[in-house]
Amino acid sequence: MKGGTKVLAGLRFSVHQLSEQDTSVKFDLQIHSSNQFNSTSSLVSSITKLAVLAKVDIRGYVDMSSPMKVVTDQKLSRLNTEI
Repeated sequence: MKGGTKVLAGLRFSVHQLSEQDTSVKFDLQIHSSNQFNSTSSLVSSITKLAVLAKVDIRGYVDMSSPMKVVTDQKLSRLNTEI
């Protein structure tokens, strides 16, 4: 690869067992190449802020089986939804 060549890569990941205090994820990134001279790049840290999206689907008849109010954790979402 010639000097100055730009490379773009994608990353897909899952994060498990987060707590309420976790607001970001830190990635330490490094490139390893087959280049015989300087085959390992410097380590770069990237911090990504987290955002949470939840979808709730309540099925059934409103007058018989569904609750009149769905209450979510105020610390997490700060959202109370009336049905």
